[in-house]
Amino acid sequence: MNKCVLVEKPYDILDNIIFNTDGSVEATVNNEFLFELEGGPIGCSEFGRHIAVLGEYVIASYLGFKSQNYCLAVSADLKRVHSSIVRSNQFHLFGRLFEKTKRGAKVYGEMMDEHGEVLFLGEVEYQIITPLAFEKIFAKHQIESYGKKDLNPYKYRRGLKNYSISGDIVKAEYGIVEAADCEGHFQKYPALPAAIVGGLYGNLCMPLFLHYYPGFSKVIGKGIKIRAKRLAFPGEHLEFKAVITDRIGLDTIRLSAAAFVGNEIVADAEFELKGVNEDVLITTNQGIVSELHSGKN
Repeated sequence: MNKCVLVEKPYDILDNIIFNTDGSVEATVNNEFLFELEGGPIGCSEFGRHIAVLGEYVIASYLGFKSQNYCLAVSADLKRVHSSIVRSNQFHLFGRLFEKTKRGAKVYGEMMDEHGEVLFLGEVEYQIITPLAFEKIFAKHQIESYGKKDLNPYKYRRGLKNYSISGDIVKAEYGIVEAADCEGHFQKYPALPAAIVGGLYGNLCMPLFLHYYPGFSKVIGKGIKIRAKRLAFPGEHLEFKAVITDRIGLDTIRLSAAAFVGNEIVADAEFELKGVNEDVLITTNQGIVSELHSGKN
């Protein structure tokens, strides 16, 4: 079964995978990463990472585990259900196929915290490519072997550098993509995952948010619509740019962003960021909860 899914550890860290008779798939995943400025327990892009991987298992199940295929996430529409922070070391994932397209599939997914509350939901669209076609298209990017990092690149993640803010525009650089940044995605053809690019939009724009709204201690992503245009391969120089497109009330902004290799767009996105302040932790019958407020009171 795992041989039909071509993403591997350390990118794929799903555990306890269950294939239900109705075609849906469930799994658990440990809470591995959160940006310093981000209100947890997990970021919207990390939900995107894990639900996109789960979707590959959904597609493999739908195809009867008969063949290997590259399932490239080409778009995602992800939403955070609520703004409260529940401390959660582990999450439960649910996914099901809801549409088979001409060249791919669409998967619906949910993430629940360890107390059973739905935190995120979303849809991911995939392009399904056979290994023969994939290897022909990306032959020049094949790397037989490369040095791995001492630390997990997804748990200890590279950030952006050379920030510049001008009005409502922010720019920054990722720099040269390294094969070790992409470990597990994919073997012999390492490419920076779209979900990691999505996470870097938060890394790009949270400082911009706090530049204009310094009264908040944390920022959460309320949702993101991201479209992948191409893969970013080792040796390519990746840059980011975002602009505020709307201000909503006193605690939320809407942004448009893109990542580039030269003049080519790797991925573009629209998303919302909300400022929050972390109150004293309180205990509820579902565990320890940190209530967030907008800072207006």
